[in-house]
Amino acid sequence: ALDDLPCFFNRRVDRLEREGAGWVLRGPEWQSELFDQVLLTCPAAQAFALLPPEFASRQAIESVPMLPCFALMLSFAPGGSPPLW
Repeated sequence: ALDDLPCFFNRRVDRLEREGAGWVLRGPEWQSELFDQVLLTCPAAQAFALLPPEFASRQAIESVPMLPCFALMLSFAPGGSPPLW
């Protein structure tokens, strides 16, 4: 059951360190907690910066290309019509 898993949000992590069979998260809001697994959902460049040099797949992560993505949000007055593009 996923309800039993600890999840942490809005905490800064500066780096990950391997310690025994687990991972220690280092940052201003962490108290040297040891985790069995860490799930990274950030872009590859940010993951690369967090991982220790001895991480086996670190170079593969560095080579992942990333292209910028732009988004636009528009709002129209009630009853108005959107522009004809």
